Amino acid sequence: MLLHEIRSDLEDALNSLVIDEETGEIENFETISKIQADFEEKLEGYGCYIKVLKAAIEAFKNEEKALKERRSKLEKKLERFSEYVRSEMLSVNVKKIHTIKCDIGFRKSKETVIDSDFVSWASQNANHLLRYKLPEPDKAAIKKAIETGQAVEHAMLVEKENLYVR
Repeated sequence: MLLHEIRSDLEDALNSLVIDEETGEIENFETISKIQADFEEKLEGYGCYIKVLKAAIEAFKNEEKALKERRSKLEKKLERFSEYVRSEMLSVNVKKIHTIKCDIGFRKSKETVIDSDFVSWASQNANHLLRYKLPEPDKAAIKKAIETGQAVEHAMLVEKENLYVR
């Protein structure tokens, strides 16, 4: 029986109390008592289920935290290991390796490098190169401006070689 059905039966039983006028006893007391016990037993089961749900939620939170930490450690490990491979390849001037299992090499990219005076300069001379949260350089706009020949003080494009593994 569902909780709301037991509650309804209990309400019906309480609304139809029959009291013996001579003795003052409740005639349907055993029925009310049994329904009340069923109601409490059902509530206890629901209470236990709520505790299980809370425990499951807490377990998910703990697992999410553990997974985040594990992912973070792996990301750092990947970064260190990739830099190690990059450094070793460059030390012997190897630019590409092709094997059956993977290709390792470098591809050209450009990174916008900004010095500490850029924000104050751009806020006075080239406001469109800034994003506003807290002022920070818009590296994509700065890169585009430099590539189109605009003079952008305190910023330059630096060619890099980024490692790839396929």
